[in-house]
Amino acid sequence: MIGTDTGMMPSSFQTLTPRRVIGIDLSMTSTGLAVIANGIIETHTVTSKADAGTLRSFIDRSERIAHQIDEVVQFHGTDLVVIEGLIYHGKSSSLDKINAHWWMVVKFICEYVDQEPVVVNSSQRCKYATGGASAKKDIVLAAVIKRYPQADPKGNDEADAVIFAAMGARHLGYPVEASLPLVNLEAMEAVRWGA
Repeated sequence: MIGTDTGMMPSSFQTLTPRRVIGIDLSMTSTGLAVIANGIIETHTVTSKADAGTLRSFIDRSERIAHQIDEVVQFHGTDLVVIEGLIYHGKSSSLDKINAHWWMVVKFICEYVDQEPVVVNSSQRCKYATGGASAKKDIVLAAVIKRYPQADPKGNDEADAVIFAAMGARHLGYPVEASLPLVNLEAMEAVRWGA
């Protein structure tokens, strides 16, 4: 209990529990990361060099990236992890490896952190950032720079991660934006936020 001018009240009413959200724009080469805690946004990038071309070296590389991400953002103590969804179409000849890497990192988060990440697809990310579901990467980057200047994203990967984290923070009831147009907010309704 805390004493006040009007008497005693439970201390839980005096402070809000800090919420911590991680946004991940996953990649085999350059993973963008954003952490939002107490309204402060931090951005990071985890890079990785090519593996030796064998299945074992690919698996080792993927696991190493997952651990590097954890070293940077520290998953434990996080309220919510938001990650970009799988790529179902694309021109990359490594699409199978890209998607396998995604599953391996998601498995790491689920098992190591004991938390299932929320998946946001690219059109939902674009809509939340710009109001348009098919905005180009540089348009999203420009929107992030304008709306979240403190994030200071170093490129598209970090900008995308900021959007994922911002969506997560809003879902938890701690939005980092003073306001957003209704068309942008429609992106929130399309996400499966889980239980």
